[in-house]
Amino acid sequence: MFMANIYVFADETGDLGYNLVSGSKYFGFGTATVFSPEQMVLFDAFQLRCSLEETGVHIRSGFHAQQDSNYTKQAVFNLIRKQAPRLDFTFLNKEGISSHARLGGDLHLYKLAWFLHFKALTQSVANEEDTIFAITASLKTKAKTQQIREALTIVASEVPDRTIIPVYWDSSSSWGLQIADYALWAAQRHVLNLSNHWWEKDILPNTKTLNKPRG
Repeated sequence: MFMANIYVFADETGDLGYNLVSGSKYFGFGTATVFSPEQMVLFDAFQLRCSLEETGVHIRSGFHAQQDSNYTKQAVFNLIRKQAPRLDFTFLNKEGISSHARLGGDLHLYKLAWFLHFKALTQSVANEEDTIFAITASLKTKAKTQQIREALTIVASEVPDRTIIPVYWDSSSSWGLQIADYALWAAQRHVLNLSNHWWEKDILPNTKTLNKPRG
């Protein structure tokens, strides 16, 4: 049987605390899955950055949905819709986390959200013979990065019958991570009922799952 490499780019949203008054109701992940590097056509993203420079828009370190202007957002969302990666989202409702589970702290919440998202996703996109590269954005603090590395390594080992290789890159270095960032930004606004025409037009058509488990 043919063995394939599958690339899953992941971004996260929400804080890892349980204070729902000052913090977020959800903690979750969004992933953009591609089945070959050619699907993303990296040169398209390069050309987009160059065309934006022509109009006076300077993208020095990659695209970021929360920071980019609406003009830039529209251009990026257009390209994501054209490239059509598989998009999946999990928003873990922190209200459903038991008191006992909360004793596990922030790392438990991270592992739970990632496991719920990734277990279902890998069963859908990969066969047992395939290799899945789980590519996540690296964090600024070394201590937190090490904790996340350990958590994802544990989760990868707990997903049955799949070979998962955790990868950590700076989001500015990867167009795939920037796709995940944009897609998750739009999905989060949709879940929170915030104004967001990009969800319906550019993200929903390529969305396979959007789950909101309660712990």
